[in-house]
Amino acid sequence: MNRLYVVESSYSPTGAAADHRFAVRPRDIAPPLHALLALVRGQSTAQAGAPAWLTAVARDLTAHSGRSVVIAGEQQSAEARELVDAINVAIGATGRTTWYAASPLIGQHVPVQPFGDLIEALDAGSVDTLVIVGGNPSYAAPASLGVASLIRRVPNAGYVGLYENETARDARWFVPMSHYLESWGDARAYDGTLSIVQPLVNPLYESITAAELYATMGGAPGTAYDLLRASFAARTSGDADAAWSDALQRGLVPNTAFARAGAMSTLASAQTNTSSTHPPGGVDIVYLADHKVHDGSYGNNGWLQELPAPITQLTWGNAALLSPATARRLGAADGNEVTLAAAGRSLVIPALIVPGHADDTVSVHFGYGRSGAEALARGVGANAYALWPGVGVRWESGVNVTVTGGARALSIAQTHATMETAGPARQATLAQYRASPTSVGQRPGRVLSLYPEPEPPVGLHGPNQWAMTIDLGTCIGCGACVVACQAENNIPVVGAGEVRNGREMQWLRIDRYFVEREAEVDALMQPMLCQHCEKAPCEYVCPVEATVHSSDGLNEMIYNRCVGTRFCSNNCPYKVRHFNWYDYNAHLSETELMVKNPNVTVRERGVMEKCTFCVQRIREAEIAAGRDGRELHGSEVRTACQQSCPTNAIVFGSLTESSSEMVRRRQQPRAYAALHDLGTEPRVQYLARVRNTNPELTGGA
Repeated sequence: MNRLYVVESSYSPTGAAADHRFAVRPRDIAPPLHALLALVRGQSTAQAGAPAWLTAVARDLTAHSGRSVVIAGEQQSAEARELVDAINVAIGATGRTTWYAASPLIGQHVPVQPFGDLIEALDAGSVDTLVIVGGNPSYAAPASLGVASLIRRVPNAGYVGLYENETARDARWFVPMSHYLESWGDARAYDGTLSIVQPLVNPLYESITAAELYATMGGAPGTAYDLLRASFAARTSGDADAAWSDALQRGLVPNTAFARAGAMSTLASAQTNTSSTHPPGGVDIVYLADHKVHDGSYGNNGWLQELPAPITQLTWGNAALLSPATARRLGAADGNEVTLAAAGRSLVIPALIVPGHADDTVSVHFGYGRSGAEALARGVGANAYALWPGVGVRWESGVNVTVTGGARALSIAQTHATMETAGPARQATLAQYRASPTSVGQRPGRVLSLYPEPEPPVGLHGPNQWAMTIDLGTCIGCGACVVACQAENNIPVVGAGEVRNGREMQWLRIDRYFVEREAEVDALMQPMLCQHCEKAPCEYVCPVEATVHSSDGLNEMIYNRCVGTRFCSNNCPYKVRHFNWYDYNAHLSETELMVKNPNVTVRERGVMEKCTFCVQRIREAEIAAGRDGRELHGSEVRTACQQSCPTNAIVFGSLTESSSEMVRRRQQPRAYAALHDLGTEPRVQYLARVRNTNPELTGGA
């Protein structure tokens, strides 16, 4: 079993997936890398002041030479990246577990002028015509540069983009740009592999692509399709038509990955000194792209605004993330406004305390505090670009943090971060699991029940018995399943105020629990949806039989029977049923209506909603199998959450298909049902997480 160490300042999904995670302020990340390089080179023992865990990590890396790798995050400095490259050479990773290749970014192959040169030219008034294609520099640039006012001074400034955002507002003219899903194009993967972008729909509006604009400005106009075909033919040897057809079928062009290159020549010169140029004291600040809206590009997407952040569970806005110790020192609590100030720049933003965050460090996310015409994004959160010192800066030291005395309400989806004694999400170390595999899974013993046994028994009253298995060991809490479920099942967006009232509507959520282990804080993720219980408490209390059990094991919801008593929600121990308080679909534009899935009922107000195991997909597959005159295999059906999971943590199928992956997983010793002691007999089972901790760091546990 592999082992993952993570060293970071702000808690991330990668840190939550780690076997060991160490919270380190940004200024203190490079010195341990210097010491680690010396250790893996065999030049010294652990230096004075080096973290206690460093020797154990170095020993683990060298013991698995050629089968280990060290990765530098994108927010790390050039010094840290150089050190990481040198460490990979020392542990035999270069050329085996990691390698070098040319960058697919356009700036590596086409001359690109520095952004600062444009700012200087705009400031000097020497630019007569400026064309901005995509992006949003009026917003997503350091506020100190004054990009918005500079663009307004250009006599002929034009913007081609998807939205009427801040840059469109500042330009003299605005042209709608085609979305990549409604236009032809091409793209390269990180390794250089070329792929063809095919449109899924015709353009919804009168718009153009970036390629069409560039071609017209270059004097050779043409459609995006014609330009793509010409470009494809120019770099294809042999039969271009046959190669084109093959690329469309494959989705990529074979044998187009960049050749692997040797190690960088600077690696041998990487030094092992631990000198630091950062002044002592003060607070470090980390600038991060938001998990959901990135740099603000996706701020007008309600699904993403309402998606809880993986670690903080924060929706509809951002906050200054602090460790508990730093918050106590500052006298800050959740929602208290703090002022972050550095070198004449300042930002007022609410605080949010995050267990496991590095001390004396503040993390802020870009993407909020918008002022453009995009209605959903406007006025949500605080604009971190106002504090950002410069393009490319990922963190800085010497930030002053003060509590202002004001407060802002935070829309947090989950406000209770501990599991108490019920233990719905389970984990164990590898040593514990090997010593007693069944101790982490389903607890033995008879569970008493007031409900009668189903007649006939489970598995005998239908050709397929639907169930789901979720592996907590591979779930990274990214939330892709939550958005996929929302899109598939026409789940409404309720807004920040209703989230604060606890009225979010997502049928699937990612519960996050913090668990203290030694000196570390673990974050354990658990997708939680309707468990489709065999002895469902909701079914016995509904006065109108709106929620009933199907012959194939689904807990069904009949909307036109529901009278909104909410007895079922009160009786559900998993709290996965949601009451539709308002008619969110009453006033939708034609474009918004196109988002709705026609195979799923759009609910009115006053009814209960919850996961249906994507019953529309099940019935569609059954109809197709019947039409073909064959038996439906349970593994043929894929739910929206399963389809979108990047780690295959979610598997769906039928209990009657004994050879399926879903059934095979349920037979593992670490399989269990959440709140098993209640006797609800859920059709959803989980696989407990197993951490491969280093015995040197856990006292042998």
